[in-house]
Amino acid sequence: MIRPRYALRASFAVVAVAAAAVLLAGCNGLPAPAPSATALPEGIRATLVATDQNELAMTISNTTDEPVDVSRVRLRAPALGSILVGSTITEVPAHATRQVRVPVAHLDCQAATTSVPTATVQFAWGAASGVAAITLNGAQGAVQTLVSAQCPSSAAG
Repeated sequence: MIRPRYALRASFAVVAVAAAAVLLAGCNGLPAPAPSATALPEGIRATLVATDQNELAMTISNTTDEPVDVSRVRLRAPALGSILVGSTITEVPAHATRQVRVPVAHLDCQAATTSVPTATVQFAWGAASGVAAITLNGAQGAVQTLVSAQCPSSAAG
């Protein structure tokens, strides 16, 4: 004979297992998000421009049929002195271009501006989300523009 105290525990265990099975079965029909990316999705492009003496902007162009959300941009180049972060959620509608502004607090005027800047871009696009690590080919001019403006007597380059 089962004692009432143990019967209550056994009933609770059966109910808990049944509830977990129902919850897990309901989750199986949901689409899994795509894994994090190492590149931006096809149709989404990033370029770097200098907007003024104290700011760079990552221009995100979206030629796809879906909007993309960019939540963080991290820039890295020797002349920038450290990793720069632009953290605003920017929605780039389908077939549109937007900028994520990245303030530049300090430049290393002695660093070379010929190295190619790199960036990581945190994004969400459809069911996928990830962080793209990209090389900003051609962006040396944007960094050189800032160095020239802030370090006029610099021998950088």
